[in-house]
Amino acid sequence: MWNSAQTGLSRLCVLLFVVLVSWPASAATPVTTKYYSLTLPSDWVVLKGPVRGKDNVILQLADKTHSTTATLVVGKIAPGESKQVEQMYAKRLQTPAKKQKKQTVFFLSHGKERGYCLLREDPQAQLLLILTVSGELAKADFLFSLRTPYKALMPERPSLP
Repeated sequence: MWNSAQTGLSRLCVLLFVVLVSWPASAATPVTTKYYSLTLPSDWVVLKGPVRGKDNVILQLADKTHSTTATLVVGKIAPGESKQVEQMYAKRLQTPAKKQKKQTVFFLSHGKERGYCLLREDPQAQLLLILTVSGELAKADFLFSLRTPYKALMPERPSLP
Protein backbone atom coordinates (compact mmCIF):
# COMPACT_ATOMS: atom_id res chain seq x y z
CA MET A 1 0.00 0.00 0.00
CA TRP A 2 2.86 2.35 0.81
CA ASN A 3 4.48 1.63 -2.58
CA SER A 4 1.28 2.48 -4.47
CA ALA A 5 0.98 5.78 -2.57
CA GLN A 6 4.62 6.59 -3.36
CA THR A 7 4.06 5.73 -7.03
CA GLY A 8 0.96 7.96 -7.17
CA LEU A 9 2.84 10.80 -5.48
CA SER A 10 5.79 10.37 -7.85
CA ARG A 11 3.47 10.50 -10.86
CA LEU A 12 1.82 13.65 -9.50
CA CYS A 13 5.21 15.31 -8.98
CA VAL A 14 6.30 14.39 -12.52
CA LEU A 15 3.02 15.73 -13.93
CA LEU A 16 3.39 19.00 -12.00
CA PHE A 17 6.99 19.34 -13.18
CA VAL A 18 5.95 18.82 -16.82
CA VAL A 19 3.15 21.40 -16.50
CA LEU A 20 5.46 23.97 -14.89
CA VAL A 21 8.23 23.44 -17.46
CA SER A 22 5.80 23.74 -20.36
CA TRP A 23 4.12 26.85 -18.90
CA PRO A 24 4.51 29.72 -21.39
CA ALA A 25 7.61 31.78 -20.66
CA SER A 26 5.91 34.79 -22.22
CA ALA A 27 3.82 35.52 -19.15
CA ALA A 28 3.41 39.11 -17.99
CA THR A 29 6.70 40.83 -17.15
CA PRO A 30 7.08 43.24 -14.22
CA VAL A 31 9.13 46.42 -14.70
CA THR A 32 10.11 48.39 -11.60
CA THR A 33 11.89 51.74 -11.23
CA LYS A 34 12.31 54.12 -8.31
CA TYR A 35 9.31 56.14 -9.60
CA TYR A 36 6.81 53.46 -10.70
CA SER A 37 6.20 49.84 -11.47
CA LEU A 38 4.06 48.24 -14.13
CA THR A 39 3.35 44.85 -15.58
CA LEU A 40 3.89 44.37 -19.29
CA PRO A 41 1.38 42.13 -21.05
CA SER A 42 2.86 38.98 -22.56
CA ASP A 43 2.72 40.47 -26.06
CA TRP A 44 4.89 43.49 -25.11
CA VAL A 45 8.68 43.75 -24.86
CA VAL A 46 11.14 46.23 -23.42
CA LEU A 47 13.16 47.79 -26.24
CA LYS A 48 15.40 49.82 -23.97
CA GLY A 49 15.57 50.41 -20.27
CA PRO A 50 14.74 51.20 -17.76
CA VAL A 51 17.73 53.51 -18.23
CA ARG A 52 18.59 55.69 -15.26
CA GLY A 53 20.05 59.14 -15.67
CA LYS A 54 21.04 61.40 -12.84
CA ASP A 55 17.46 62.35 -11.99
CA ASN A 56 15.34 60.47 -14.53
CA VAL A 57 14.33 57.06 -15.81
CA ILE A 58 13.53 56.24 -19.45
CA LEU A 59 11.71 53.12 -20.63
CA GLN A 60 10.97 52.24 -24.28
CA LEU A 61 8.42 49.53 -25.05
CA ALA A 62 6.69 47.95 -28.03
CA ASP A 63 4.25 45.21 -28.69
CA LYS A 64 5.89 42.17 -30.28
CA THR A 65 4.69 43.15 -33.77
CA HIS A 66 6.01 46.71 -33.27
CA SER A 67 2.65 48.09 -34.37
CA THR A 68 2.47 50.05 -31.11
CA THR A 69 5.31 51.74 -29.23
CA ALA A 70 5.51 53.65 -25.98
CA THR A 71 8.14 55.71 -24.20
CA LEU A 72 7.86 56.56 -20.54
CA VAL A 73 10.12 59.20 -18.96
CA VAL A 74 9.96 60.27 -15.32
CA GLY A 75 12.37 62.72 -13.81
CA LYS A 76 13.03 65.59 -11.47
CA ILE A 77 11.91 69.04 -12.55
CA ALA A 78 12.37 72.47 -10.96
CA PRO A 79 9.33 74.59 -10.17
CA GLY A 80 8.05 76.30 -13.31
CA GLU A 81 9.98 74.07 -15.74
CA SER A 82 6.91 72.08 -16.75
CA LYS A 83 5.59 75.10 -18.68
CA GLN A 84 8.89 75.27 -20.57
CA VAL A 85 8.64 71.55 -21.37
CA GLU A 86 5.05 72.02 -22.62
CA GLN A 87 6.18 74.88 -24.91
CA MET A 88 9.10 72.83 -26.19
CA TYR A 89 6.82 69.88 -27.03
CA ALA A 90 4.24 72.14 -28.71
CA LYS A 91 6.95 73.62 -30.90
CA ARG A 92 8.68 70.30 -31.62
CA LEU A 93 5.46 68.39 -32.35
CA GLN A 94 3.87 71.37 -34.12
CA THR A 95 0.57 70.82 -32.38
CA PRO A 96 -1.23 72.73 -29.61
CA ALA A 97 -1.35 71.43 -26.05
CA LYS A 98 -4.71 70.44 -24.62
CA LYS A 99 -5.43 70.27 -20.90
CA GLN A 100 -7.24 67.07 -19.98
CA LYS A 101 -7.73 65.45 -16.60
CA LYS A 102 -4.91 67.28 -14.78
CA GLN A 103 -2.46 66.55 -17.58
CA THR A 104 -1.31 68.16 -20.80
CA VAL A 105 -1.89 66.14 -23.97
CA PHE A 106 -0.54 66.51 -27.49
CA PHE A 107 -2.27 64.51 -30.22
CA LEU A 108 -0.17 63.28 -33.10
CA SER A 109 -1.13 62.01 -36.51
CA HIS A 110 0.84 61.23 -39.61
CA GLY A 111 -1.22 59.58 -42.32
CA LYS A 112 -2.85 56.57 -40.67
CA GLU A 113 -0.40 56.66 -37.76
CA ARG A 114 -1.91 58.13 -34.59
CA GLY A 115 -0.48 58.85 -31.20
CA TYR A 116 -0.34 61.10 -28.21
CA CYS A 117 2.15 62.55 -25.80
CA LEU A 118 1.01 63.41 -22.31
CA LEU A 119 2.78 65.33 -19.56
CA ARG A 120 1.84 65.01 -15.94
CA GLU A 121 3.49 66.85 -13.05
CA ASP A 122 3.73 66.20 -9.33
CA PRO A 123 4.71 69.67 -8.04
CA GLN A 124 5.22 68.50 -4.45
CA ALA A 125 7.68 65.76 -5.43
CA GLN A 126 9.05 67.96 -8.26
CA LEU A 127 8.59 65.15 -10.78
CA LEU A 128 7.39 65.14 -14.38
CA LEU A 129 6.04 62.14 -16.27
CA ILE A 130 6.11 62.12 -20.07
CA LEU A 131 4.27 59.29 -21.83
CA THR A 132 4.36 58.97 -25.61
CA VAL A 133 2.34 56.30 -27.43
CA SER A 134 1.93 55.69 -31.15
CA GLY A 135 0.30 53.01 -33.26
CA GLU A 136 -2.69 50.97 -32.13
CA LEU A 137 -3.40 53.09 -29.07
CA ALA A 138 -5.78 50.69 -27.30
CA LYS A 139 -2.94 48.14 -27.03
CA ALA A 140 -1.12 50.50 -24.65
CA ASP A 141 -4.00 50.84 -22.18
CA PHE A 142 -2.07 48.78 -19.62
CA LEU A 143 0.12 51.87 -19.07
CA PHE A 144 -2.77 53.54 -17.25
CA SER A 145 -2.54 50.95 -14.49
CA LEU A 146 1.06 51.66 -13.52
CA ARG A 147 1.68 51.83 -9.81
CA THR A 148 3.44 54.77 -8.20
CA PRO A 149 3.73 56.34 -4.76
CA TYR A 150 3.38 59.70 -6.56
CA LYS A 151 -0.39 59.75 -7.17
CA ALA A 152 -0.23 63.06 -9.08
CA LEU A 153 1.93 61.28 -11.71
CA MET A 154 -0.70 58.65 -12.51
CA PRO A 155 -1.50 59.13 -16.21
CA GLU A 156 -5.12 58.99 -17.26
CA ARG A 157 -6.36 57.76 -20.62
CA PRO A 158 -6.76 60.86 -22.81
CA SER A 159 -9.98 61.59 -24.64
CA LEU A 160 -8.94 61.10 -28.25
CA PRO A 161 -10.19 63.55 -30.87
